[in-house]
Amino acid sequence: MWKRLSSSRINKGYWDACVQSDPAGLVYALSWYLDAVAPAWEGWVKEENEQYTAVIPIVKRKIAGIPVITQPLLTQQLGLFTRDHSFSSAKPWQELLPAVFKSSTATEQYSFNSGNYQNLKYLLPLKERINLILPLASGYNTLKAAFRLNRIRDLQKAAATQLQVQTGNKLWPQVFELYQANVFPRLNKKHQLILKKIIPKLIEAATVRGCGLTFTVTLPSGQIVAGAFFIRHQNRLTYLLPAASEVGKKCGASTFLLDQVCQQFAGSKVILDFEGSAHSGIALFYKSFGAQCEGYGLLENYNFSLPLKLLYSLKGWLNKFNLPR
Repeated sequence: MWKRLSSSRINKGYWDACVQSDPAGLVYALSWYLDAVAPAWEGWVKEENEQYTAVIPIVKRKIAGIPVITQPLLTQQLGLFTRDHSFSSAKPWQELLPAVFKSSTATEQYSFNSGNYQNLKYLLPLKERINLILPLASGYNTLKAAFRLNRIRDLQKAAATQLQVQTGNKLWPQVFELYQANVFPRLNKKHQLILKKIIPKLIEAATVRGCGLTFTVTLPSGQIVAGAFFIRHQNRLTYLLPAASEVGKKCGASTFLLDQVCQQFAGSKVILDFEGSAHSGIALFYKSFGAQCEGYGLLENYNFSLPLKLLYSLKGWLNKFNLPR
């Protein structure tokens, strides 16, 4: 029997044990991660013999007073996480989906993880999205042989500039500062405000659990020109908060940083998760390291009522003409 519970009523130990048992290996659905990025999250749980055998995290926001399911920032993929291998077929989904994504509930955006996607693409109007991952099981020389020419050139620039890499969780405020200076200007004001609030909480939560990794790249003078925060969960190393200054971009600092990560984890079971990108230039950058494509499914503007459709159309019109809202 499935139950819908608020985050305060969820047994977080049961929840996390279920997420960790799922082969997806994604950090986004762990309770502490959700607590940081969307404190008011809720979950659908299936409980048997004093354990959760399947869970689905749900986050909602209100549009003109109407609650809609949405995908919180910094969570690329959610969906179903389970110990129950029967969900490897489509049949159990036919009962579950009407309960969770029922006709009375609108979905603005919701991303189903790659493990769910193959079964759901025939049951829901999903749009395929591409994540990019790089398994690091090979030796470093083999990994580097797959780098495209632009990456090799960037490494030559980095060597000529004598870039240096530093690691340590005390460096994260500097990475966050670099992120705000170089990434925030591309975001809308609302997203900037949300990220300013949730990023420190997320980094603190990951650091306390020993799964956060901070890298910075500096010039010989000590000036930081690139940085990133990673979270390692199981065998997946998720690339969060990548940022580089204009100086860093010119001297190949981001390439240098990722090359250092490849060197550190080469020959291990770690998978470097770039999180893909809807920006074609960034996606090509990740692919140039030899990254592989991994599809997942996006449910968007689903079960929208006429008033919601009109509100979205108005919002798009205002954005197009930069009119005040």
